[in-house]
Amino acid sequence: MSERELTAELADMTPLAIDRFRRMRKLKPEHEEALNTFLRQNPDKRLTADGGNQQNKSLKAVTKQAGKAKAKPATVRAHAEDDGYVKLWRRMRAWWDGVDLEAETRPARKSPRKKNMEIEVDDTATLLAQRMDIIQQLWGEGNSAPGGATFLADMVRECKPAANARIADLSAGLGGGLRSLEATQSGTFAGFERDQDLAKAGHDLSSALGLADKMPISHFEPARIDTLFDKNAFDIILAREIFYSLIDRREALLSLADALDRNGTLMFTDFALADRSSENKDVIAWRQTDPYKPAPATVEEYRELLNELKYSIKSIDDVSAEYVQAIQAGWKSIINHLKTGNFSRSYVDTLMSEGQVWLARSKALKTGQLKLIKVRAVMLKAPKRSLTDSMVIDD
Repeated sequence: MSERELTAELADMTPLAIDRFRRMRKLKPEHEEALNTFLRQNPDKRLTADGGNQQNKSLKAVTKQAGKAKAKPATVRAHAEDDGYVKLWRRMRAWWDGVDLEAETRPARKSPRKKNMEIEVDDTATLLAQRMDIIQQLWGEGNSAPGGATFLADMVRECKPAANARIADLSAGLGGGLRSLEATQSGTFAGFERDQDLAKAGHDLSSALGLADKMPISHFEPARIDTLFDKNAFDIILAREIFYSLIDRREALLSLADALDRNGTLMFTDFALADRSSENKDVIAWRQTDPYKPAPATVEEYRELLNELKYSIKSIDDVSAEYVQAIQAGWKSIINHLKTGNFSRSYVDTLMSEGQVWLARSKALKTGQLKLIKVRAVMLKAPKRSLTDSMVIDD
């Protein structure tokens, strides 16, 4: 691409897009000089002091998580959200709401649209950075699930932890929830995450904050949960939406029982069926869309299994409505984010892929046949008895 072509493309960009382009691209010296010359000649294209620092906050965190790779969508388009049809954020909102929008064409241009500016980038780093950015736009900086850090804090609070409790989080994600406990809860913490990209990004964030030793986040395979912990290692084990994807839930829950110390608490949320009746079309669609191949139990099957494994069930609550509200709030946040700038095709594709998962979950939960349950169960283990202790048999 010539310097003249670069200058022509810059003329069609917003100040925010130019700033993002400059930070995320490794330009050739002649292109860097052309960009500097353009900004000197066009001061209105410079990003002002308050021109977007806040909305780039999450992206800065993403850059840390993705390593030192400088990621940016492979194609930068001038006015990408207003491309001759309905604006991008309107289309995304309509898609989520199930509205069939007719394309609204703009008046004919006086001159033909310029060709897209193609720049070679590391596709893997780009897609990873885009996904991390989208996840945080949905659930908050450092978070990767509906409800964010608040939801995890509420779960811990319900467990009534003692001082210096040993807490494991099996759904740590980017670690924001676990790290937020540092200010309110004393003890030792260990984070685990099934998604390898999230686990690495989360651990990188903990490391950047000097918390790698205190708040480590490690990748694990739920199917091999029996190899994860030593016996009596934790006072509290937390998990969010893991067991529904396991073929052998019994083995997993038994392994966690061994990992809990005496009177330790297992607190988890999971997708569960109301019953085994013929499934609603939205529940079937969820099974087909969810990345973890759902094999959910019913609520009653969970109750029977926990009792069989000698857990003392303290509560089983239906939190579906709260969960759906959190999903809707996250989608509203991403729609507002889309109003702030231009986004590449690859960014939109990544957003659509993430959105399809949450849309399918939301629709299935609204049927009432699929529920999100929150379970609190205590593992009551008998105290160790010495061989010299007397044995008393009650009448």
